[in-house]
Amino acid sequence: MQLDTAVKARNPTVYDRLKQLFSNRQLARTPVWVEPVPAETARQQPAANANNTAAPIDTAFGQLSISSTPTEGKAAILREASEAKQKVKTRGVADPSKATAAENTEKQQQQENEPEPPPTVTKPVFHLPKRAMRVMRVLFHHPSAHNQQPGDVDWKDFLHTMVAMGFVAKKMYGSAWNFTPSGETLTACCSRQCIIFHEPHPVGKLDFMVARRVGRRLNRAYGLDAECFVELK
Repeated sequence: MQLDTAVKARNPTVYDRLKQLFSNRQLARTPVWVEPVPAETARQQPAANANNTAAPIDTAFGQLSISSTPTEGKAAILREASEAKQKVKTRGVADPSKATAAENTEKQQQQENEPEPPPTVTKPVFHLPKRAMRVMRVLFHHPSAHNQQPGDVDWKDFLHTMVAMGFVAKKMYGSAWNFTPSGETLTACCSRQCIIFHEPHPVGKLDFMVARRVGRRLNRAYGLDAECFVELK
């Protein structure tokens, strides 16, 4: 019996548990958190409430003047604006002659500081025979020759064209040829520096890409382009 009583006390029945669950018990809940007030703030708060008296409206707005009637307020604003506009000149009246002289000096300095325009360079004009013009149409781009298919340039035709322009051709070592300006038209507008081209081998022809490269070198060295050559009639 004692064993059954002990087991029953330790293991209550379902009825006992439900009775305990639905009984009127007092709930123990955690209270809502309230932020603690610091000690200094708690001491200053009563003093602030004591001094929190309503100030007059004119004192609260500082320098803003509040009059009894709207007309007085507008008059005060207009009076302050007129006093601000009336400024006394302390530097005297400007001299118009000095101002004009200063402007003229400034314009003169601007004109002196302006860069001089570059001198106009007159391009030379070479009157070449048909054989030489055929070479130049390959070396330089001619807008009028858009229907013609450029091809290779024979080295002999290239030598003939350079001599016709006024160059002195001289064979150097290996495949190098030296061309020195000597003609009147060439030396009058171009530098007298020589230029070296290499003869192609084993085939003595300049292909289209090499010929255009030769034309670019002539342009950089002497300023020559397609407009400098006219076919001889």
